[in-house]
Amino acid sequence: MSHSPASISTIPGTNYPVRFTVRQAGSKCLQIIDHNSSEPVRHISYHKAGWRNKHQRITLYSGPNPSEESHPLVSVLRDLSLEAKLQSRSSHHKIQLHNPPSDDSSGENGNIRTMINMTYSRSGWIFSELTYRFFLPSPANADRLDTCTYEWRRPTHQLTEIHALRKASLQILKTGDSRPTESSLLPPQGYILVRTNVNHKSLENENPRLGWTSKGEEIVASLSRPSWGVSKTKFHFQFWGSAAEGQMNAEFFDVAIATAAAIWFDEYRNGKKN
Repeated sequence: MSHSPASISTIPGTNYPVRFTVRQAGSKCLQIIDHNSSEPVRHISYHKAGWRNKHQRITLYSGPNPSEESHPLVSVLRDLSLEAKLQSRSSHHKIQLHNPPSDDSSGENGNIRTMINMTYSRSGWIFSELTYRFFLPSPANADRLDTCTYEWRRPTHQLTEIHALRKASLQILKTGDSRPTESSLLPPQGYILVRTNVNHKSLENENPRLGWTSKGEEIVASLSRPSWGVSKTKFHFQFWGSAAEGQMNAEFFDVAIATAAAIWFDEYRNGKKN
């Protein structure tokens, strides 16, 4: 029996909820909080670049709390050295996928199995679309492509996939729901994660249903800044479409969340203006 993403609390094959909140949990820690149970699912650590170490690091861990035994799943590093800053529009994030710990691994960096670049680009000036792009192996149902291209996009105006996450009392929306009227005057308060090279959908008009861009690209996740006055909540997150139905590789879910946290850390924790 199939279930819609709005009717399930956990994505099949994972322990991630379809929709959750990321909250502060200590001076250098975030927790993923289940939208339904209010219980922590996993935790994220973050470290600013220092005088000697010029790399900013975000790490997603397998456990819900820093005090419990857990291991790193994904780290996202940003090089903040002078040389990197001079190379604008170049790749400035490294995504590290970790293996489970073993006896022959040494420290947090001793079990890295894959390194992936996440590149940054902008389509124009300050209020233009902003994009972070990375590549992952295709899930089994992705039209036999070797890799899928994913883009975190900050759109030019507010989208329902972003705005609806800020209202915890609302029922979870899902891919295929009707898109309400959206004002082009409202500034964006978050990002959508788009899978660009598979599952394009033919659109009959310029107002696609939720979960699809105006070009027919599938939206697989979104993140939203919190409403004003919410101090511990750092961002809201939801999986959409194929991701919400559990049709992605296991590493996709970890990478999507870790990169979302890295973007939050770039823009809001460090006061970066884009």
